Amino acid sequence: MGGSRSRIDQIYIKENILNHSLDWHIEDPDVQTDHKLISCKIYNYNAPSIGKGRWAIPKYILDDINTIKKIEKIGMNITENAQDPQSNLQCFISETYKLTRDTDKIK
Repeated sequence: MGGSRSRIDQIYIKENILNHSLDWHIEDPDVQTDHKLISCKIYNYNAPSIGKGRWAIPKYILDDINTIKKIEKIGMNITENAQDPQSNLQCFISETYKLTRDTDKIK
């Protein structure tokens, strides 16, 4: 067949979208073509802010036998001094959280 190739050399975008776009890139795609891959990030400034999310105990801390033994000891101490189940649970969570956060910082 013929060796002609088409080329797109213009991008049309509405002004309101252009005003909310950043980080434009033009690069070669992974497949063979005569086109370039154009990408950008479009931001919605009215979107709600999404934080870091809920902290979770990292797996490498859960695999640490010494930390698990300390968590078990916290649980045993709280159950020995059992008063109110709800406050016991909150105490266990806060103590475990503090221990694992401190362990995470050390490691």
